[in-house]
Amino acid sequence: MTPEVTFAGRQMRGGRENQEDSYGFCLVKNGGDPILLLALADGMGGHERGEIASAIAVSSFIQSLDVQAPNVRRALIDAVLEANARIGAENERRGGLPDEMGTTMVGVYLRNGRLQWVSVGDSPLFLFRAGKLHRLNEEHVGPRIESPDGGPPKPPMLISALTGGEIHRMDAPVQPSILQKGDIVICASDGINSIDLQRIAAKLEIQSELPAAALADSLVAAVEGERKTRQDNVTIAIVKHSPGVV
Repeated sequence: MTPEVTFAGRQMRGGRENQEDSYGFCLVKNGGDPILLLALADGMGGHERGEIASAIAVSSFIQSLDVQAPNVRRALIDAVLEANARIGAENERRGGLPDEMGTTMVGVYLRNGRLQWVSVGDSPLFLFRAGKLHRLNEEHVGPRIESPDGGPPKPPMLISALTGGEIHRMDAPVQPSILQKGDIVICASDGINSIDLQRIAAKLEIQSELPAAALADSLVAAVEGERKTRQDNVTIAIVKHSPGVV
């Protein structure tokens, strides 16, 4: 497997001062049965140390995940719990108030075409198949709040994140998703929401034969093309499924 051909990630800082997103891939050579891990985290914008929390989440998830565990779902959950504990410990070491550091988290495990994941927060995990884009994971946000003065509604509040404290919601399906030839998996921070799902699907359909890196570049460029003054950080990680590889 060539990383730049089969999987790749790209980032854009947008209108923020710091890049608070983190992501990482890890290809585990398990004899003739390789395993691909992907972790993506979006540091919470209202938190002083979001970039630190997201970096801890990604590195901890990949390092602590037991890829040999017979129960993959349990291993994914345990890796997220470990990441949450490390965020709490680092916040305490720095003398922060409880929950001062926070991040969303998506962790992906792909083996023999079987896709399993765990997620906390609102960072989306998509599957593009046969011209259609499907969101796979839950979005842990509250209801949209209408403005009392008739203005635009306030964005929904995040209701679950890794802060070192209690994790209020976690998505970890029991059954894996079985990938098909030509499937494209897209994991992103919520900055991708600047472009709607129909445009994402249209771009993927037209450019589906491109390498993963080119697809990630194209989607980041589409977000940048919106030229929003308060554009959030954007991270997009793409996996193109190659049967017989992972």
